[in-house]
Amino acid sequence: MGCGAKGRVTTQLKKQSPRFAYFPEAQNLDLFPLFIALIVVLSYGRVFFLRDVFWDDNCWLLAEFSSGNLEQFLNTGFYEMRRASLGIFLHYFFNLHKTTDYAYLIWNFMSMIIQIFTPVFLYFFLKNLFREKQLLSFFIAVSLVVFPLDNTLPYLSSVNYRIAILLSIISFYLTERALGGSSNHWPLFILSLLISGLSCYVFMEATIVFEPARLFVIGYIFHRKGIDGKSLIKKSLKYSLPFFILCVPLVLYKLTYKSYGIYGGKYKTDIFFFLNWKEHAKLVRTFMFYQWKVLLGYIRDVKMWSLILSVFAIILSFLMAKKISGITRHGSGNANALMERSFKSEFKDAWHSVRIVFLVGTTFLVPALLFTEFARWEIGPGMNSSHFAILQFGYAIIIGCLIYVFYGAFLNSYTRMRLFSFSLAVVIGAGVFFNNLNLDLYFNASQRQSRFWKSFITRFPSLPEKATFMMDVRDFYYFDSADLDNSYDLEFAMNLLYADSTNPEKFRRYKVFAFEEFKPEMMEKFRCNQANEGKMERMTHFGKEELDPCKFIVVHYRNGELLVNKEIKEKHPDIPYGRWLDKAFPQLPEPVPYPLRHKFRGLDNA
Repeated sequence: MGCGAKGRVTTQLKKQSPRFAYFPEAQNLDLFPLFIALIVVLSYGRVFFLRDVFWDDNCWLLAEFSSGNLEQFLNTGFYEMRRASLGIFLHYFFNLHKTTDYAYLIWNFMSMIIQIFTPVFLYFFLKNLFREKQLLSFFIAVSLVVFPLDNTLPYLSSVNYRIAILLSIISFYLTERALGGSSNHWPLFILSLLISGLSCYVFMEATIVFEPARLFVIGYIFHRKGIDGKSLIKKSLKYSLPFFILCVPLVLYKLTYKSYGIYGGKYKTDIFFFLNWKEHAKLVRTFMFYQWKVLLGYIRDVKMWSLILSVFAIILSFLMAKKISGITRHGSGNANALMERSFKSEFKDAWHSVRIVFLVGTTFLVPALLFTEFARWEIGPGMNSSHFAILQFGYAIIIGCLIYVFYGAFLNSYTRMRLFSFSLAVVIGAGVFFNNLNLDLYFNASQRQSRFWKSFITRFPSLPEKATFMMDVRDFYYFDSADLDNSYDLEFAMNLLYADSTNPEKFRRYKVFAFEEFKPEMMEKFRCNQANEGKMERMTHFGKEELDPCKFIVVHYRNGELLVNKEIKEKHPDIPYGRWLDKAFPQLPEPVPYPLRHKFRGLDNA
């Protein structure tokens, strides 16, 4: 650090109260945003090598390939969910799979941009809001990356969550830029309002839970300017009011118009959740490092790259931590005075310095927690971890504050500072490791899907003109199964592999009745040995459908072995759907060119 810089730090320290003079901030570390971006790349960069879709991606891709226009696509569930605006976005998003062979590259590039920009904008927002706490803002942004609550990056159908969160934090950043200067910048304020509306009206309604935090943030901005008392309250309410007014039509719409059709009763709310403390405790236990605990159960599946990238992250983080500790101790003034202070007093003063920021974290987290319970969202690892998205900001701020407190407490000792640097590096490295381990599970699930479809194509080089399959496919893994148990998972892949044209009206020639839909009482109703046998009805994203169980082509798959019709009964005589199996392997026509098969990734390396 040059003389000029050192002088600036000293001047700043003199302006602090005496009790904080020993506790300096790292100044002019412009490497922070770059370091954050590097940790994101180390955590998620391998997603570019993933060429697969998961869970609901199959459903919406099936809808997209079967739809000739936007209206038809919206009729596959978005009107029923009352989310037509989101449906418009997803129509063009998933349409990339139809229109270009570079869809995965575009999708993954978009995901990485979001993953990088979100913590970087969080860093700049907090750095500008709490201007003397650059290092704290850095710890919070890093915490957002290495302590993720949402582990669904490869899951394309949750991209709207990630976009909504990014837009929300950009809106907060612009709010601070608009109101934090010597004069209000109205164009930035209006832009902040518009981006907030875009987030909740198009991508994710739940981002309205951030508005209580915005009220607190605006209040702090004016308090920072020296405004107190009644004037502070009036100005805070005045500038927060447009954001709350913006939420009113959305809330009224959601309360008035409920989901219907296949989604009828799906999104229930429960006002009495406030009284259920067991559920509160369960939710807190779930998001407090629960993801890491689950992932540890799959440590055997880790790939070498996960280890290499985590070690590199540890080295990089240790070097950054050493640089931070070196600068802060160099600018701390009297080193002997530092040594005279106890760990307890350092910890206490460090905590005192972050109380306001910690409170901001709770204003982000608590409303999000309450909303999650009120909406009765399913919470857990895998797909349902996307519902944690709105909790991430508050969670990261709280974790970052705790890291900062230990940093301040360890600052008075060279040995302790080295211990802190090493511990921080290990924590960041562990976060990078678990982020990569999570990606490993997606890669493994993808390979399981590819192995099944390679086996299927071997047994079925072609399919009848039209057919309905019953698929009893079990290959259990982290995601319950590798997208091989839901009807639309299997249906999209089958129709993509065996489509004989690109005509949307002819795409869904093959329907699938998945074993998860099977109920034992069906065997009595559909014996397949009586005249005028009835047909079963089911609700799908395409409306009500009739299926004839007696005409099912039944497929059974376990441990790489694929059996069809009678073959199943011969090997498994006690199978619960045995009455549907008294038929030979179906006659198949000669194979024809399949123009969409190249879009199914992984058959060549299954």
